[in-house]
Amino acid sequence: MLQQFSQNWQAVLAADPGYAAWMLKDEEERMAAILAEEEARHHPYGPAENDTGYCWEATRQ
Repeated sequence: MLQQFSQNWQAVLAADPGYAAWMLKDEEERMAAILAEEEARHHPYGPAENDTGYCWEATRQ
């Protein structure tokens, strides 16, 4: 079944503040999920307890 859409449906969505808020919230949730997945991939057993960010190997020459 075909439906007829108005020509300016994108402008109608862009003018709707509720749609913009929903899109922003959806994007933030997706990015949080992606970042959590990436963090879990880098630290499969959780972050190190005493991780200060310092690496002694970085000072070797």
